[in-house]
Amino acid sequence: MKTFTYSVKVLFEDVDMIKTVYHINYLKYLDRARNETLNQNNIGFNTLFQKNMGIFIYDLQSRFIKPAFYDQDLQVYTRVPKIEAAVISIEHVICNAPQNDLSVPFSRFENVIHKGEVKAIIIGADQKMLNTVPEFIKSALL
Repeated sequence: MKTFTYSVKVLFEDVDMIKTVYHINYLKYLDRARNETLNQNNIGFNTLFQKNMGIFIYDLQSRFIKPAFYDQDLQVYTRVPKIEAAVISIEHVICNAPQNDLSVPFSRFENVIHKGEVKAIIIGADQKMLNTVPEFIKSALL
């Protein structure tokens, strides 16, 4: 399974008055990592728009574990464990230190501060869900 990495520097605008990351910003980090994963695989939004497609997130699970702080360097790791019919399952973990072994399950990663799981579908220009995820997306992510 492929693991994609996105680095984040916690900015002052991301934190609250006690210099911890405000909760909604974890979701922003996950979203940026997911978008960068698509871009790295040449299936970013511009590519999908040219093919009259888009990605729609219909389910999101987010689990806070430990706080992140102002000026901290974070890594967001993204994996696509499965694509079933029309649904893309995406897993994320945010860590406050780089991981040495990206081949292990996320459950064995160290320094995890946040976990997220997303279910996404591909929609056409008519905003209707496609029956299956196109092969060019599957081959890029799996």
